[in-house]
Amino acid sequence: MRNLFFVFILIFPFFCFSQDRKYVFIGLESETIRNYQALNLILDDYNSFHNQYNISTEKIFATPEYLYGINFGYKIHHRFMELGAEFHFISYKTCSEGIDSSYTEYKKNLLIAHNGFTVATRFLFVNTNFFRTGPGIGLKIEQYTARIFDGETMSFFVKSPVSKPLPSLQLHYGISCGGPKFNLDIIAFYNHPLLKINLQKLNETLNYGYHIQYSLNELSLKHETVGISLKIGFGSKENYDF
Repeated sequence: MRNLFFVFILIFPFFCFSQDRKYVFIGLESETIRNYQALNLILDDYNSFHNQYNISTEKIFATPEYLYGINFGYKIHHRFMELGAEFHFISYKTCSEGIDSSYTEYKKNLLIAHNGFTVATRFLFVNTNFFRTGPGIGLKIEQYTARIFDGETMSFFVKSPVSKPLPSLQLHYGISCGGPKFNLDIIAFYNHPLLKINLQKLNETLNYGYHIQYSLNELSLKHETVGISLKIGFGSKENYDF
């Protein structure tokens, strides 16, 4: 019930505003995960097994320093507030490659992605025709997936979790430059997950036949991230009569 009320608080002003500056936008974003412990357990076990039994190990799985993606959406500037909604698609790919004990070359790719939707409000301490800045808050709903490829062919499809979306609370601070035709947004953000991701299925699939049975807590990933987003917004014709 609290989550529904929070969404209502964020969305309600969309229906109250009229004759404001409206933009569609597209952008790029980069983020880093603050705690990789659960994912590292799985990848380290895979690497250790192949280092021990392979004849040659040319590449090993590694957790990413940064994840990159794209976003697009819609926003409204209204006096000292900004409202926005966006979709985002973020992914990371890592590779393991070598020659196994039977002298057979292998190549396995792991693609980790999270796609979702965010509704956010920003409060503009400074609001002029060509410059705006201030902090904001948002609610993010995402689905996390992991895909395992043998070579270039997908052999497994793993979802974590499969039953429900994962909500996060987002805190951000943004700078927006530009007028009614277009503007550039630079936004630093912090995402605090309200649930954890269970990586047990990924462990059993990637390390099939030799996986270690970790506890649920050990394989729970708290996908807490910090990052930055750059967006270019294009104004509607209504903005020119502002």
